[in-house]
Amino acid sequence: MQPNGLRPLHCLASAFWASTLTCSPPSGDGAGEAGTGARTSSGSDPTPDSRATDLRDNAPVVGVGRWPGNLSGFHGEGGGACGLGGPDAFLRVKIALRADAVIFAHGTGFVPRLHAALYGGADLPIRPSPCAHGLPLTLPDMPAGAEVTLVVGIDPEAPAANLTGAASQDALEFAVDVSLREILGVGARCEPDARSSRCVGGSRCLAGADPAAAAWTCQATAGDTCDAPIDVHLPAQTGVTIGARELLSDAHHHSCTGTRTVERVYRLHLAADLSPAASVRITSTVLPVGLAVRSPGCAPAHEVTCIAPEAESGPVSASFVVGELAQLAVSPYLFVELPSLPSERAAPEGPTSRGPHDIRFEIVDG
Repeated sequence: MQPNGLRPLHCLASAFWASTLTCSPPSGDGAGEAGTGARTSSGSDPTPDSRATDLRDNAPVVGVGRWPGNLSGFHGEGGGACGLGGPDAFLRVKIALRADAVIFAHGTGFVPRLHAALYGGADLPIRPSPCAHGLPLTLPDMPAGAEVTLVVGIDPEAPAANLTGAASQDALEFAVDVSLREILGVGARCEPDARSSRCVGGSRCLAGADPAAAAWTCQATAGDTCDAPIDVHLPAQTGVTIGARELLSDAHHHSCTGTRTVERVYRLHLAADLSPAASVRITSTVLPVGLAVRSPGCAPAHEVTCIAPEAESGPVSASFVVGELAQLAVSPYLFVELPSLPSERAAPEGPTSRGPHDIRFEIVDG
């Protein structure tokens, strides 16, 4: 028998998955306060009351650690994990601190399905319910105090699902590993190669200006989020260039782009004398990039237009009317979504733009 009463596992240990966690959507479209310094969450030993249950309402509340269960004799109260039928079991995970949560389920005689069915917490944004099968489930930028209801299940056509008696007991054992990667606020001390924590979106773990101090802290970087956008004045400015080695993050998602990409955020300040029908045409001369605009605020619900990157097409261009915004003194946000986010192992100092990228602005009088 293995620790916690588990027999040899069918899948790789989740420590591997936690060690390869990549930077996911941070503060821009997330919620909650970032931490003030790196902390390591310790695991918890399971008790009889912490085993996954057959009924959602009876699901135990657990935290970081390994949590066992067994699907033998269980039914499908929730319609099966991911809604795909078969027996299911339930756990509720309490997120103690703002963090990226990584959850991995592994079984002795089967590959479990894992579904984050319900999210809780007053500050938690609405997100799709993710599902994983044989892979870790990553829940990015979870606020402190949030709860996630997990559903563990099995494909009803899997051989182990049709066993009975002692054979079923042996084959349908599983465990769920929960780990957290803490999100640190601007000014917090950090470690550049840490896997247990990362800086909040819009900041990077950088050495201080004083070499003698030898302290690394999370430092804000301009244009990373709506909190510190780069100002562009139109029509006085006709373009911007994103350099090849500028540090960027992935703080915002949009309806057509922004997942697993890095971005630069601009605030477009419009001249008050623009005509009411005036439009701005935004063009990227380098592919692939995506463009999105939000107005009057930065919330996802404020999206005005979104253009997905298309590697096989010509320059990406987006146009929208700005004349009325100018007269109301509203300054919209422009998001330039750049090529896919490289891994932190490949770029220890942080993802970069792989540029340069030229973005052109043209005011068209309607």
